[in-house]
Amino acid sequence: MIHLSPCLKVPADTPIRDCILKMNQARVGSILVVGDRAEDRGLLQGIFTERDVLRNFALLQSEELAAKPVRTLMSRNVITLEMHELDEAATIMIKKGVRHLPVVAGTSTQTHSSDPARTLLGVISIRDVLRWQIEGSPLGNSKTSGPQRSEVQLLLRSDDHAIKSLLSSVIRTMTKAGWNLRMHVPGAGKLLAPDITLLDLDRIPPKAWKGEVVELAGQKSSPHESLILLFDPAKHDEKTQAQLSKLDGLIPGLSIFVKPVDLLGLVAVLGKAAETAHFRS
Repeated sequence: MIHLSPCLKVPADTPIRDCILKMNQARVGSILVVGDRAEDRGLLQGIFTERDVLRNFALLQSEELAAKPVRTLMSRNVITLEMHELDEAATIMIKKGVRHLPVVAGTSTQTHSSDPARTLLGVISIRDVLRWQIEGSPLGNSKTSGPQRSEVQLLLRSDDHAIKSLLSSVIRTMTKAGWNLRMHVPGAGKLLAPDITLLDLDRIPPKAWKGEVVELAGQKSSPHESLILLFDPAKHDEKTQAQLSKLDGLIPGLSIFVKPVDLLGLVAVLGKAAETAHFRS
């Protein structure tokens, strides 16, 4: 199953016209804005939405304004969430009148862009909330008064500290809701048959990722074991993305996520995989 990101991400110095073009191509209504410098690319600076386009429609007819960096028109006071507040997303969207909520490792209120705690973990859209409520929240349904759940082993194959922090936050949130997941990384001990493997494709050379995915799929001892792929579209060409689309449905237990990560979708996939592993044990 492919989980498309409900929002794009661009550096704050990206021209406004390029942001509008990206939004049109991806058919989304907003784009997250992060820092210009490499070390700030994970920090949320603001959000640029179709509302900003409409409010400035007449001015944007000017090539001079359209060429200016998106920081010129973006909204700097962004309503955000922390991981432990995922189940409150719908309520906050209704109260605040927003359709996208970035999830950060920091305060959940309107914070300034200089706040170092605004590390971007992912984003939630109104579409995700609807799916969350229709399919049922693993965070709301997983608590049990029975015996403790069996420990589910998750292997993270990524060199990206941000991804490790993201997954650690997700696991902490799910643990509080009654799940029992343990994360491993390669080289930290022998883990012959993980219940869930999460592979970050951005760490693999373009010509090698397909072979590694096929190898991991072949190593699965059971079709019930889950394989989760993460990738940043900005780091892969259209051919790679087309190949990923072809894998959808061919490998049992495969889920593909675009960065910024669809957090509700990731929690749902991890919850389903953990439930399957629990009943197999």
